[in-house]
Amino acid sequence: MEELQDLELIDVQLDEYFTRKQISRCKDEFLNSLCEEEDADNDGDEHVSEKEEEDDKEEELVEEDLGLEGGRGMCVISDQHKGLLEATKEILPHCEHRQCARHIYANFRKTYSGVEFRNLFWAAAKSTTEGEFKSNMGKIKSISVAAYEHLMLRQPKTWCRAFFSSGLACEAVENGIAECFNAIMVDARKKPLLTMLEEIRLYIMERFFHLKKQAEKWEGECGPAIIKKMKDFGEDTK
Repeated sequence: MEELQDLELIDVQLDEYFTRKQISRCKDEFLNSLCEEEDADNDGDEHVSEKEEEDDKEEELVEEDLGLEGGRGMCVISDQHKGLLEATKEILPHCEHRQCARHIYANFRKTYSGVEFRNLFWAAAKSTTEGEFKSNMGKIKSISVAAYEHLMLRQPKTWCRAFFSSGLACEAVENGIAECFNAIMVDARKKPLLTMLEEIRLYIMERFFHLKKQAEKWEGECGPAIIKKMKDFGEDTK
């Protein structure tokens, strides 16, 4: 019996010994893991800082190579992506910022649908004078005051043609041209950089060639679309 008690006592002492050893080992491992995580966080912060510096340098190189000059003489049409808009303000602080009227109308149509609202909205967006804009917005207000207030809160000076800078050769109120170009370049964008640029170059060359062929059929120096606009403008001023 005494031998059994001695053995049990030894077992308990051994269990306590190994338990203390395990706790000590777990404690050491836990502390080591904390140190490793802290080192990893510091390395991560350093990596993020280095990545930000690389991005800033890359932006400067792109701006210098493209001769952007801070956006002077340029306009950017945003599709309401806040991140893109803020980045553009930082890289091109001097360019004119516009909003895509198509995206403005898409949100407007969710609440105020119908052919009449659609026609009046586009008439307001494409107004060439402030008086014409106010007249079209007045028609919207006569139908629905809430619809009028909804549009006025969307900064009309950024999506109405009447308020665009006169020194820019761009009267577009929506970025449909860019979206069409992106749709055409879907397959090319999946390819390596040089191959992608070569496909874009070939596409632009072919497009210029076809446009030149069409221009050769003009009867005057201006295209038929411009002549039609001038005639419509002349009729409106009578």
